[in-house]
Amino acid sequence: MRPLKYILTLILFVTSYTIFAQQQFNTSNTNIDYEIETGTLNITSRLYTGALEKAVGEKTGNKSSFDAKLKAYINKNIDIKVNGKPINVSYYGFQTSDQTTRVYLKAEKINDISS
Repeated sequence: MRPLKYILTLILFVTSYTIFAQQQFNTSNTNIDYEIETGTLNITSRLYTGALEKAVGEKTGNKSSFDAKLKAYINKNIDIKVNGKPINVSYYGFQTSDQTTRVYLKAEKINDISS
């Protein structure tokens, strides 16, 4: 009975390890700066490049194609609200370094932010 217990424990361990080893955990960091004088929101998001390429469907090495697809992806999938109302956000570009990509967005004529 003891060898069976060890074999089952080993199988459980290997199965658990295999399942958890395949999971990726990606984080992002978004910084939003508000310029009171001009009413401009400057939004910078730092994302894991591999996950962003997968979402957009293009590699960052093909800059012009990636740029166009990223802009379309943002226009389709990103909604930003100020005071509960959607705002127009302009895509200004991206910058890739090592394993992260920074995406730059801007919204203008934003006044009296409460949420």
